[in-house]
Amino acid sequence: MKASKLTESQFSQSSYRIFTSIELISEEVISTSSWKKALEFTASIDEDDTPFVALALEINGLLWTGDKKLLKGLTEKGLQNVLSTQDLFQLRRKL
Repeated sequence: MKASKLTESQFSQSSYRIFTSIELISEEVISTSSWKKALEFTASIDEDDTPFVALALEINGLLWTGDKKLLKGLTEKGLQNVLSTQDLFQLRRKL
């Protein structure tokens, strides 16, 4: 809470909004083509990140990562929908 500079009540409300917005998605709903593309992207970077990349590809969503090696590798391979934490902070400032 200290890092957020929020009161206990504000922190509680923010946490509630975040956690009620989270939707868990089974890996089984990700198409084979998204899995294959994701593996092509992650094979030389870190295959443990394949499920996250596959989901981002499947839903045409953004992938937020603090993993600099993953971010650099994916962007070098042409994946456009990857954001760093710094990118998110910049987007937040614009709101």
